[in-house]
Amino acid sequence: MAVIGQTRKEELSNEISQVSCGEVRTFLPLIHQQLDGEISPEEESQLNHHLEKCAKCRQMLRLEQAIKDALQVKLEKKPLPKGLVNSIKLQIKHTTA
Repeated sequence: MAVIGQTRKEELSNEISQVSCGEVRTFLPLIHQQLDGEISPEEESQLNHHLEKCAKCRQMLRLEQAIKDALQVKLEKKPLPKGLVNSIKLQIKHTTA
């Protein structure tokens, strides 16, 4: 599996350590939910309101998006082997029967 180059990992780690607002524990999970498309409208409104006034969290959002983008480029999607899903379903059926 391909990984982000060591120098890029060091850069990202350094950026993360420099970006931290006092409310990071509240807003970092919301940033992750937003990037994953799993944020509720109420939480998104709360996050967007905070991002309007917090440059550090905007920077964190950009950083987290860059990490996600880098991983998507580096990780190769491979199709499942034929019959794997059916095999798993059969095994589950036999163990729960």
